[in-house]
Amino acid sequence: MTWDLTVNVCVLRSASGVGIPEHTADSLALLKRMKKHEEAYLALDTKGRILYQYEQQLGEQTFARDWLRRMSESSKVKLVKRCSLKYDCRDVFTRLQEAHFDCRTKEDTKYVETAAVTTSKTLVTVDFGNSYRPKVCKILKKKKLGVHVQHPKDASARLAPHDKK
Repeated sequence: MTWDLTVNVCVLRSASGVGIPEHTADSLALLKRMKKHEEAYLALDTKGRILYQYEQQLGEQTFARDWLRRMSESSKVKLVKRCSLKYDCRDVFTRLQEAHFDCRTKEDTKYVETAAVTTSKTLVTVDFGNSYRPKVCKILKKKKLGVHVQHPKDASARLAPHDKK
């Protein structure tokens, strides 16, 4: 099975030691596992919005920037055409707004729209306090989108049984 994961920039920041310190070890472990796992890929949108955010928020000399380069060189990046919550999933868009998920700025929406069109439908983040509160995660997980929002530790655990022995 292919594991094309959409990874929020906060995970890459944590893995590089510039994010939330308590998530550094789990974020780092996930990125390392994705790099060596034969069927794990980083999912990015074809418009380059996620990559742009990575470049804006990650310093040139960070672990995450080097990881991105190595993932790209190893053909472990999948480009996908994002869906549009506002036009393709209007009812989900409305419910997310009611749950106070900020759909207007596209800051977090681009990750959801990208994850929704991947085969794994997985969005990895450490931001469960602000953007991805339980109510928001429940809306995203419903059939229309089917997006699973996971912590790096949980995403890494999903990959573990599929590691090459």
